[in-house]
Amino acid sequence: MSSSVFPVQSIPLPQLVSPEEAGQYLGVSAYTVRDRLKRGEIPGRKHGARWLIRVVDLLQYVEPNNVS
Repeated sequence: MSSSVFPVQSIPLPQLVSPEEAGQYLGVSAYTVRDRLKRGEIPGRKHGARWLIRVVDLLQYVEPNNVS
C-alpha cells in the first residue's frame, strides 16, 4: 500500500532559525520576531548578538496562536 504523505522524518528541517527566517514563516517582520523574543513570547536564545530560535519552539508557538 502506497501513501502520498511523506513521514515527518523524511523532511530535512534546520534545527535553528534566525528571526528573519522565523518572520518569513510567521508572515511578520524580523523586528516583530525580535520584539516577541525579548518579551519571552517566542522562546529563543542569543548567540553573541544574534537571536536563534529552535524550530520545535517556533512550531509550538504557532500552534496555540493559529486562528485559521
